[in-house]
Amino acid sequence: MLLDRQLTLTLFSAPSCPQCHRVRIALAEKELDYKTVFVHAGQKLEDLAELNPYNSVPTLVDRDIVLYDTNVILEYLDERFPHPPLMPMDPITRARFRLAMHHIEVDWYGQLKKLSSSSSRIVEGARRVLRETLITHANMFRDHQYFMNENFSILDCSLAPVLWRLPSLKVEMPKKKSHPVCQYAKRIFMRPSFRKSLTEIEAELEETH
Repeated sequence: MLLDRQLTLTLFSAPSCPQCHRVRIALAEKELDYKTVFVHAGQKLEDLAELNPYNSVPTLVDRDIVLYDTNVILEYLDERFPHPPLMPMDPITRARFRLAMHHIEVDWYGQLKKLSSSSSRIVEGARRVLRETLITHANMFRDHQYFMNENFSILDCSLAPVLWRLPSLKVEMPKKKSHPVCQYAKRIFMRPSFRKSLTEIEAELEETH
């Protein structure tokens, strides 16, 4: 078995998957010890297949519970290990954060998937949409220290992997219009938790910045 019973948490993660990266940032932010089982493209692990009917990553194992939806994993980690909090306490702000998470998932991660298409038309379209979406939301990056908040949150865990990959994916941002986004990204990338979350493959992307 690949699971380490000495550790409470085991994360099945692909080394360059942005969804997995979101979870690794949250784990690092909370300074949690966990075992990583890397799953490479095309690889099928017997242990993972037994735990997750979709055989997908990220998959988190915490003792007797197995979770395999990224947003579910992130919220579970915040409730299970509440310090430092990554979600606001009041229900109205939490609902706003969940809605923002939905937009990030659909609008940004949806375009990120399209950038791996074999169609140049789809790829260029995804680059354009990502660029325009970030420019449209530039004020939201400027108004607070972090996205929609003065404290690092679950939203930042989700945005950081997208922003980190933009240069390597040739998503060029106009300097003047994207200045708030770039300043925000620099703050996020300097956090110890972000640096700790990077795999070797992800760390190599820094050369494209």
